[in-house]
Amino acid sequence: MGRRGPPRTPTAVLAQRGSWLAKTRPNEPRPAVESPDRPDWLNDEAAAVWDQVVPFLLEIGVLSRVDSNALARYCVGVVRFQRLFNHPNAQVTAVSKLAAQLLRLEKQFGMTPSARQSIQGPRT
Repeated sequence: MGRRGPPRTPTAVLAQRGSWLAKTRPNEPRPAVESPDRPDWLNDEAAAVWDQVVPFLLEIGVLSRVDSNALARYCVGVVRFQRLFNHPNAQVTAVSKLAAQLLRLEKQFGMTPSARQSIQGPRT
C-alpha cells in the first residue's frame, strides 16, 4: 500500500516559509540547488516553458540536477495542455496514464522535491 494522505511539503519550501518543521528532518538528502541541464529533445515551446520556470524553482531552492526529466515532462505537459485545452482527443488519456506511471517511479527514486523530503539517509 502506498503512502496515505497528501504529499509532504518539501523541506526547502518549509524553510522558506519559516516553519519549525524544516528543522525536524535532519537526515533528508539535500541535493545541491542548481539548474538541471535542459534536455535536447525539448521542442522550442517546451524549452520556453523551461526557461520561464527554472529561475523561480531555483529562487525557492527546490530544484536540482536530478529533477531534469520531471521538469521536462512538466514543460511538455504545459505545452500539450495549451494545445489541447479547446481540442481534446483520445490520446490525452494515454498520455495522462503514462505521466502518472512515470511520476510514481520518480517518487520511488526521490526524483521530485516532495518525494526527497521523505527519504532518510546518513547526514553528510
